[in-house]
Amino acid sequence: MELENLLSGMVGALVVVLFTELIKFWQNRLNIRKDRKTLINYIKEVIKPGIQQYILDLDKAKEEIRTYPFKSKVIQEHVYDSLPSLNSEILKGLDFKELIDLVKNIDNHALIIDIYHCIDYLKEQMGFDYVESYQEFARNHFERKGIEELSEQIDHVKTCEGMKQAKDVMIRRMNTKRSTAVEVQLIIEKLLAQF
Repeated sequence: MELENLLSGMVGALVVVLFTELIKFWQNRLNIRKDRKTLINYIKEVIKPGIQQYILDLDKAKEEIRTYPFKSKVIQEHVYDSLPSLNSEILKGLDFKELIDLVKNIDNHALIIDIYHCIDYLKEQMGFDYVESYQEFARNHFERKGIEELSEQIDHVKTCEGMKQAKDVMIRRMNTKRSTAVEVQLIIEKLLAQF
């Protein structure tokens, strides 16, 4: 009788432990599902539009640099977005196991890593940074040459090899960043197709 009570108690305890572990397992799965949905929404609703805005800003910056000094002095300037929400720190805050659990497999994990490294690379220099850098170069150049009048600046920009080279270098740098941003868009689409 005592042995039966002991076995009955052990079986009962084992059932309770198994049941408790099963509940923990399902709670964990539900939390992962909820966190996965949050991550995917963050990528869809924050990162993807942020990358699109980054590309738009680069295109506007290229146009401003191409037409400097004429258009930037005559028309209303584009309002650049500093994109504070385009931030890789949220993605970096997830450790390896958490990220694998959220994205389901190692391939998607690699895509997330690519996305946050590209965001860091893109944020190093925004569209307005290129415009400010070029305008500062141009102002210093005009000052060294003693060119103050807008009409003289416009004429000078048309003929000066140094100014043309500076524009070309700046636009090539922006094209490189733009290519990366377009690649990030493709990575995002590939990742979102998995969910």
